[in-house]
Amino acid sequence: YGYIYQWKRDGLAIPGATSPFYKPDKTGEYQVKIIQGSCFDWSGYTKVTMECMKTDTTVNRALTNNNIIESKHDSLFVKIFPNPNNGLFTLEINMIHTKETEQVKIELVNSIGQIVYQKLISTNNGYINEHMELEKTAPLGMYFLQVTIGNKVETTRMMLTK
Repeated sequence: YGYIYQWKRDGLAIPGATSPFYKPDKTGEYQVKIIQGSCFDWSGYTKVTMECMKTDTTVNRALTNNNIIESKHDSLFVKIFPNPNNGLFTLEINMIHTKETEQVKIELVNSIGQIVYQKLISTNNGYINEHMELEKTAPLGMYFLQVTIGNKVETTRMMLTK
């Protein structure tokens, strides 16, 4: 959908790390910049600590023994597409480490802080794929989509155009 990605480690761009996914190979704080057209947003930082393994360690054991420390919102991923959109869009939410079904509150807030859309949705094994449509009278401009699940809140920007 026209997204461009740039991963950073400890505040510095990682050469060639421009895909939606990145497998860290060094200890550091990682972040990704997501760009679409003239709009962009940054992920939160994720601290990754790599530990040395004994040479006789099996692959499965090595994978389960890596010390990966997640930031508080790493288990909640929110994606809106297309973005910008004309009021008709898909909201994709992926929640790692959640119960099979859990209530998720979705709020769309305009640029002056007014809630213009609100909905409660139940997850399906930690995943939501919701097709959404705003009223045709919704003013054009920047909106903030806020997803709340338990004590986790993730906010992402959305541009409404015609």
